[in-house]
Amino acid sequence: MDMALLRRSGWCESMCARGLVARYGLLGAPPPSPAGDPVRAARALLRALPIPSAEFAFGRTRVFIRSPRTLWELEALRGARLAALAVRVQRAWRAHRARRRAAAATLLARAWRRRRRRRGARRALRPCCGALGARRRGGATCWGCGRGCRRGTGRRRARRGRRARRRALLGRADALLRRLHHAWRCRQYRAAFDQTARNRMREKVTASVLFKERKANYGCSVAHPFVGDYVRLRASAAWRRGLGAAGDRYVVFADVVGKVARSSGRVARCLAVLSTAALLLLDARSLRLKRRVPAQSVYRLSLSPYADDLLVVHVRAVRGSLIIAY
Repeated sequence: MDMALLRRSGWCESMCARGLVARYGLLGAPPPSPAGDPVRAARALLRALPIPSAEFAFGRTRVFIRSPRTLWELEALRGARLAALAVRVQRAWRAHRARRRAAAATLLARAWRRRRRRRGARRALRPCCGALGARRRGGATCWGCGRGCRRGTGRRRARRGRRARRRALLGRADALLRRLHHAWRCRQYRAAFDQTARNRMREKVTASVLFKERKANYGCSVAHPFVGDYVRLRASAAWRRGLGAAGDRYVVFADVVGKVARSSGRVARCLAVLSTAALLLLDARSLRLKRRVPAQSVYRLSLSPYADDLLVVHVRAVRGSLIIAY
């Protein structure tokens, strides 16, 4: 219906009877009506509300409302009814939760009292069992008194000092299960690695094969992660312009070490850089090259088994080997 024609006739709103019952049906319980007659259900619903009947008019499928105030009152009644229903649902839920908690507390208290009574009964029967059947000083003791003395039969005796042995078959099975579980956990740990983690773990395994139980201070260095470039040489502009622009671009290790002079034994601080092509000794401040040892010239690395920080680099050169204090 046209809204202008509806307003000209003296009505402000026109609603479908089925939609009105669906929206405001919770305000009251309408009497049962035929399935195809929603107007009768809407009429019964609106008559039960505290609103004058002159505010409504009923057609064949629609309900007409005279003033907007009536529509506002319907919405207010619906909001209040929804709030009341929400309060009722919350009250029912809290009551249900309180009943469940009370039942759980009662069950726990009953179990705790039963356990306490059983413990008290065992403590009360313990001296009785000792007086009746245990020869403590004679070399035998009665065990299993809680069950045996209550029933009056089956007192079992065990020799003092002898413990039950674990069967060898179970011991072998336990060791086998432990090894299988450890292997499974290692497999799961390795499966989560990416390529970087695999390379890092390969380096750790190589270091373990080389130095475990051979170097005294190897155990102290296991927990420290390998960084490689400890002085951030790759970020230095002087390195990128100078030696880094040549074949020694990729830095594997860089740190400030001490070079031991073979003639006097003095230690001079310098920057040791290990690239994929050579071992470089640089000035720590100016990055000036002091010595470059190609990787093909190094044929051995020597360390002592003691807790020192000395490394000997054996070089096929006229100047001889290097002694580095790291």
